[in-house]
Amino acid sequence: MEIFAIIVFAACGIFAFFNHVTAAEGAIDPNNTSYATPENLSAKFASQIDSNALYTVYVMRQSGNVERYYENVIGSNVPGLIVPVARRAKIDTVSISKTARGFRIWRTMHNHRGRAEGKRIGGFTIVAQ
Repeated sequence: MEIFAIIVFAACGIFAFFNHVTAAEGAIDPNNTSYATPENLSAKFASQIDSNALYTVYVMRQSGNVERYYENVIGSNVPGLIVPVARRAKIDTVSISKTARGFRIWRTMHNHRGRAEGKRIGGFTIVAQ
């Protein structure tokens, strides 16, 4: 029974490491728009968003709660709101996914440090108005 637990634990570790490497490689690749770093987020995201549309930008905590939001943001200004917050939150790599009404930009690796668990910035939800 202990050997089975060790094998399962090792498999989970390998899976997490593989996902981290995939996200890091995708963030560096300029043709991959699914992952980004704060440095290239503006360039990758600008090709996907309608620059003239209005959006509501929600800054989300790791727990899923809304920390704050910005209404009536023009699409071309969205990266200007997101990048400074991501840098301050020390988010290294984000995943970018398109939803039915907008986008979801989320931290690829959950931050498991101390009592602030769930209170750190987890990502952003961008909803078209």
